[in-house]
Amino acid sequence: MEKLRQELRSIWRIKMTDTIQEGWIFMPTIFFYGPELEKEKKRELIRAFTAAASQATGIPQSAFVVYLRKSGEEDVGVGGELLADRKE
Repeated sequence: MEKLRQELRSIWRIKMTDTIQEGWIFMPTIFFYGPELEKEKKRELIRAFTAAASQATGIPQSAFVVYLRKSGEEDVGVGGELLADRKE
């Protein structure tokens, strides 16, 4: 884990406790594409993703940005086929 933290420091030119240093703005970003969720489930996902990413990287939770994007069966392809077509 310490080796990963050292690599991240050199790549992003930051201290692990800072989000801005040397003119760089540091905002690690997580994207989740999935089904429509209730508001409370969205809160849970954002908390869980943020906590897991922070623990794995040693980057403060306050630095993370999480985007939840709705994707329906007509917006996703698997194995070269539209997911909606695979259900028929």
